[in-house]
Amino acid sequence: MTAPIDRREFLVSTGAAVAGGWAAVSLAADERPEAPAKGLPFRVSKETTYITEPLRPDGSPDYVAYLDATMSRGITPENNAAVLYLKAIGPGEIPEEKRAAFFAKLGIDPLPAEGKYIDGRFGAPFPDLPDLTPGSDWQRFEKAFDRAGESPWKSADLPAIARLLEHNAEALRLIVEGTKRPEYYLPLFDAPPDAVSPLAGEGFFPHLIGDLRSAVRLLVRQAMLHIGEGRTAEAMDDLLACHLLARHVARRSFLVDRLIGTAFEQIARSGDVALAQQGGLSADELRGFGARLADLPPFPPIIDVYMHGERCFQLDFTIGLSRGGRGMLKGYEFLWDRDTVERVQDLLANTDLDWNASLIRINELHDALADATRIESRAARRVAVGRIDRENEKRMQAARVELERIVDRKAVPARVSKAFTEVVVSDVMMTSSFLTAEDRRDAQFDLARIAVALAAHRAEHGRHPASLADLAPKQIAAIPDDLFREKPQPPVYRPNDDGTGYVLYSVGPNGKDDDARTIGDEPAGDDLVIRNLPSMAVEP
Repeated sequence: MTAPIDRREFLVSTGAAVAGGWAAVSLAADERPEAPAKGLPFRVSKETTYITEPLRPDGSPDYVAYLDATMSRGITPENNAAVLYLKAIGPGEIPEEKRAAFFAKLGIDPLPAEGKYIDGRFGAPFPDLPDLTPGSDWQRFEKAFDRAGESPWKSADLPAIARLLEHNAEALRLIVEGTKRPEYYLPLFDAPPDAVSPLAGEGFFPHLIGDLRSAVRLLVRQAMLHIGEGRTAEAMDDLLACHLLARHVARRSFLVDRLIGTAFEQIARSGDVALAQQGGLSADELRGFGARLADLPPFPPIIDVYMHGERCFQLDFTIGLSRGGRGMLKGYEFLWDRDTVERVQDLLANTDLDWNASLIRINELHDALADATRIESRAARRVAVGRIDRENEKRMQAARVELERIVDRKAVPARVSKAFTEVVVSDVMMTSSFLTAEDRRDAQFDLARIAVALAAHRAEHGRHPASLADLAPKQIAAIPDDLFREKPQPPVYRPNDDGTGYVLYSVGPNGKDDDARTIGDEPAGDDLVIRNLPSMAVEP
C-alpha cells in the first residue's frame, strides 16, 4: 500500500518548497472522529463551503466528486494523455485497494501490476546491466547518467545508458505519443465513507511524480543520444514531448502539480540549450526547432488553482477539523513544538468554535488571490500577490501569539476561533513565492528560445550577432522581453569579441542586474544565466 503523503514534506522532497510555504498537513488515513458527528458544525452555502452540491450522505460537501467532475469535463480514454502515461509507467503509484475505482474513472481496464514499465530507480535488473548497488559501480552509473543529459553522445560512449534507453524504448514511445493528446486528467482517490476530510485528509492526490520525472529525464538523455548519432528530428520530438508533458501535468488544479510541471519544464529547457549550443544543427533546423518551441501552448493560468483545487483542499481540511479530525494538526509542529500542538488540539476539543467564520475567511483569501492572478501585467500581479502574502503573514504571526497565550487558560470561544482561523488559513501558502517560481520558469524558457536563435545565427554567419536585435525577424519572430524588468526591455546579451561565445541573462526576481551572478556565486545574485563558451559550440 502506498504510504500516506504529507503535502509539506512532499513539496520539500521534490525541491518545490518555498520560504513561508505550506501548512504541514498530515494526510494520514487513521484520523477518524472520536465520536460520530451529530449534525454539521457549519452551514452549507456558497459563502462558507463554496459548493452546495454534490453532497455526501451526511450532508457535507463532496469536494472529491466536485473536483473530479470539474477536471474530467470532456475527457475520454481516447483524448486523455494520462491513459498512455499510465500504460508507460504502470500502476505502482496507485494504492492497490484504490486501483479498480481509479481506472474505472479513467474508463479503462486496470493495468497489471507487473509489466515492462519505466523503472524510476534506474537500477537492476535490466538486460545486460550489472546488478548495481550503492558504491563505486552505482556512482559510475550516476556520473554517466548525468553526462548523458548534458551534451550529445553516442552509444559507444555510454553503453550502459544506451542499454537503459533501449530497455525503456517502448515506454518512452508511449509517453511521446501521450503528449500529442489534448487533455490530461488523473482522478482523485475516493475516501472511506466515514472520512472526516475526504479530500485533504484521506482522498490523497495521485501525481505520478516519480515515474513521470524519470520519463522526462530519460527523454532528455534520449534526445542527446539522437543528436550525437545524427537523428536530429527524433531529438527535437523528444524535447518537445518533455515540454508538452510539463504542461499536461500543470493542468490539474493543485499547486503541487503546478510545481511538478515547472520542474519538468526546467529539465526540458536544459535539453533545449544543449541542443542549441552543442548539437551541430543547421540554421534551418534550429529555426524550425525555435518555431516549434514558440508554438507550444502556454502553461494554464494559475487562477484555476485558487478558484478550485486549493480552495477546496483548505475548506475540506477545515471541515475535517470541525468534525473531530484534530490529529490532522500534528504536522503543525513546524510552527509550534509538540506540546503546544497537543494543547491546541485539546483546546479545539473543548471550545465551540465559529467554523462558519473560518470557512468564510478561506473563501475571502482565495477570492483575493484569484483576483490578483487575473491582473495581466506580471509585475503588477506580483505586487498584488505580495501584498496579500504580507498581510497574511502579519495576521498569522499575531494569531499565533494570541493562540499560544490563551491555550493554557479557559478561553473565550470567539477569541480562539478568530486566532485559530488566522493561523490555519493565513498559512495556506506564500503565494508570491509560487508565482515567482512560475515567472522564473517562463523567463528561462524565453532565454532558451533566444539561445536557439543565437545558434541559428552562428550556423548561418559563422559567429554570434553583435546584438539581439540582429536575430529578429529571421532567426526568431521577436525578442521576448525580460519578465523581471519593470519596463519592457530584452534580456542582457554580451557576446565575446570574436563572436564565438556569449553570456545571456535575465535580471531575475530581484529586478536588479547582478552582472550575471547567480545564487551560487560570491557575492550571490539571482540573475538567470545561459553561458555559451567557445568550447561548447559544435560546427554544423
